[in-house]
Amino acid sequence: MNPLLKAFIDLCLFRSGPQDLPSSSWLRNASLAGYFLVSFGLSLSIEPFAPAIKAVALDTVFLLLLAAVPLILLKKPERINQTLSAIYGCGILFNLALAPFAVMYVLGGNQADPLLATVITMVGLWNLGVLGNIIRYALNLPLIAGITIAITYLAISSQITL
Repeated sequence: MNPLLKAFIDLCLFRSGPQDLPSSSWLRNASLAGYFLVSFGLSLSIEPFAPAIKAVALDTVFLLLLAAVPLILLKKPERINQTLSAIYGCGILFNLALAPFAVMYVLGGNQADPLLATVITMVGLWNLGVLGNIIRYALNLPLIAGITIAITYLAISSQITL
């Protein structure tokens, strides 16, 4: 298995933190671009082009701010590349995991049966947990604080990307 893919999977399985990724602007930029493209494809499957591009652009920038601003304020800018690589890389994996369920949702007339809704919710909660874990390691916080920040991100992001 590709070592980078394994590193992102380990992040998603709570086996590692962002500090285990290389501190590379190339990896950060590649992860950002991949996240944007995969998120846009997923979003495009359920909404028209203009709202999809707007939502994904806002979400991508909001995640960047979520990671970079606290790290700059805490005078830990050296962690930005690893943190953003982790956030975007794991986001790619979660969006790819959600893609088949988005197709089922669209094929079901934009209605989710209870099983589909449960699966989508569980993947979403897992994603929040992973985001919280990444934030926790990046900012040296307890896990519950990282998850609280991730939930706050979701609440704000869902409002600004409408």
